[in-house]
Amino acid sequence: MQFVSWATLLTFLVRDLAEMGSPDAAAAVRKDRLHPRQVKLLETLREYEIASPIRVNALGEPFSTNVHFKRRRRSIKAASDPWPA
Repeated sequence: MQFVSWATLLTFLVRDLAEMGSPDAAAAVRKDRLHPRQVKLLETLREYEIASPIRVNALGEPFSTNVHFKRRRRSIKAASDPWPA
């Protein structure tokens, strides 16, 4: 019984891989999963880049990725007079 289930899964996997062999088929499947506005946007773009945010200091230099960022405490009690006259 277990052999039958494995054989069935393998058959489906091989069939799906054969259908996805061409890049056009893969693109068609991806477009089916996207919203129509997303498909239109992807068709207008020649290429796109995924950007990830980076923490920078006041000069615009990136912080090291292996150093943990330490937050400063922002409490009124820390400063003797936050609004000097």
